[in-house]
Amino acid sequence: MRGVPLSIFVREAVLREAENVMAAELSVTLSAEESRRFLVALGKSFAPNGRLKKAMERGLARR
Repeated sequence: MRGVPLSIFVREAVLREAENVMAAELSVTLSAEESRRFLVALGKSFAPNGRLKKAMERGLARR
């Protein structure tokens, strides 16, 4: 176990696995078609709807 106490070895192993799980949960993999559609959507103009406008106003008011 690399000359470290068992508790440290276990803690490091658990931390590594937790980081791997978090990375897998937080990343998104898109197919080529999904990537193309996503980039097309990003390139389009955007106008927020009423609910989004209200949410943005509330957020700005909290600053």
